[in-house]
Amino acid sequence: MTQVGQDTLKTRSTLTVKGKEYAYYSLAKAAETIGDVSKLPFSLKVLLENMLRFEDGGFTVSTGDAQAIADWQKDPTTGKRKCKVSLQRALKLDNGPRTPLICVVGQFDSDGGFDIVSEAITPLLERIFPLNTSLTSGKGIFC
Repeated sequence: MTQVGQDTLKTRSTLTVKGKEYAYYSLAKAAETIGDVSKLPFSLKVLLENMLRFEDGGFTVSTGDAQAIADWQKDPTTGKRKCKVSLQRALKLDNGPRTPLICVVGQFDSDGGFDIVSEAITPLLERIFPLNTSLTSGKGIFC
């Protein structure tokens, strides 16, 4: 069996089937060091096992990368979800996980006529979505 990474967390294990040995990287052993990973979504468990397999001391994959996957469940509010929550809070909207939020994002350069677009679209949006409409340049506002 060829060992791929450095196995700093000592998670490499073997499974013998019909006299042949297979290597795998144990999430249970990883949990002893990086914390409980049993509630991670399956896709993140696959990613974590892959990180354990190819951990090379930080050249491409570090133990910190594996730790970041484990820590994700402590605050899963990242990426799009974090932006949605921030936007809902800023607009004083209900921020329940099943509350729909429709957001259109566009990019204008400094000479792109944002003021004209704002004047034209804002009244239209207010008619279509009377609850709350906001049109802004958005520079660093929410996330």
